[in-house]
Amino acid sequence: MNDKQRKRLMIASILGVISIGITSLSFSYAWYASSSRVEISGVDIYIRSERNLRISPTIEGEYKNDLLYEELSESGMFDPCSSMYSTKWMSEKKDNPEFYRYDMPIVDQTTGEPRYSIAKKGLYTQELFLKVDDDAYVTLDKEMLIIDENVNKNIERAKHIASQYPEYTQDELVERLNSLKKCLRVSILVPDENDYQYYIIDPYKEGITSYGGRLDLEKTGYYSYYVHNESLYETVFGEVKNRDKIIYGDKLDLDSELIGEETSFNARSKKGVCPYNVEESLSNGVEIAKEDSIMPEEIEERIMIPLKHEEPKRIVLSIYMEGWDLDCTNAHMGGSFDLGLGFKILREM
Repeated sequence: MNDKQRKRLMIASILGVISIGITSLSFSYAWYASSSRVEISGVDIYIRSERNLRISPTIEGEYKNDLLYEELSESGMFDPCSSMYSTKWMSEKKDNPEFYRYDMPIVDQTTGEPRYSIAKKGLYTQELFLKVDDDAYVTLDKEMLIIDENVNKNIERAKHIASQYPEYTQDELVERLNSLKKCLRVSILVPDENDYQYYIIDPYKEGITSYGGRLDLEKTGYYSYYVHNESLYETVFGEVKNRDKIIYGDKLDLDSELIGEETSFNARSKKGVCPYNVEESLSNGVEIAKEDSIMPEEIEERIMIPLKHEEPKRIVLSIYMEGWDLDCTNAHMGGSFDLGLGFKILREM
């Protein structure tokens, strides 16, 4: 094997056996609700590398190329959150990413804007430091980006929760548990003053995820609403620009009809409430932010982390469930999966 071949056989950093189990059997549609919390048992990070690229959990620690194990420092619970409003902290070049969630449907009654909070728990975040022997660009290894459901665990889980979901067969429950991995995100922040970058990887990206819209936040089967000037209006959650251009319909005389499966994203409009008119609002100038995520096949084209000879490069790795992903509605069921993640040198500088 020549030098160039060796330089392309870099980190194989395996995040091993992430097992998710439900903490409550109560059925919940609302992805922001605490009752949809799921449990992560632990994260093992293994490093398999040749000498060119090494890694350490601390800047002055021992940089290794063979094995690194880090236990979760917090409770190990996953709650759906969101990377919405990331442009706020990115513009300030913060050292760590911020993720947000709606804990309660509290709304500014003048503007109609809901309040959100920073997610302190419910996701996995780990700072890491990389070193190389020679100046090079490092990227994720798309061949190592592997997410596999724990089939046996999900089958057992389906049997355990079958009585809670009589509307589904066991095979349908297993399928739903397996699909939970589709709302998983991996993000990497490179908080470099001269080359500040933030990458979001969606391993199962099928379309564009919007950071806004109506939600059934209280799990009532109806979209959440708020009071303004003694009238009721549906709440528009998320990263929304030009809220003053939102258009509402006339107050409903009857509940709207539910079309499709009831979830936090798909509910009914309540009698006596002025419904949010999505199409007319967007045409009127309302803007809803979109997730700028990267598919596996785009990784080497879009992710390039510059490293200088023997200079530690700090990165912040985050694993979370994107609450605005439409697959996130099954989070409360408690699926299990394994995640593999790796880095490699893309090319020399």
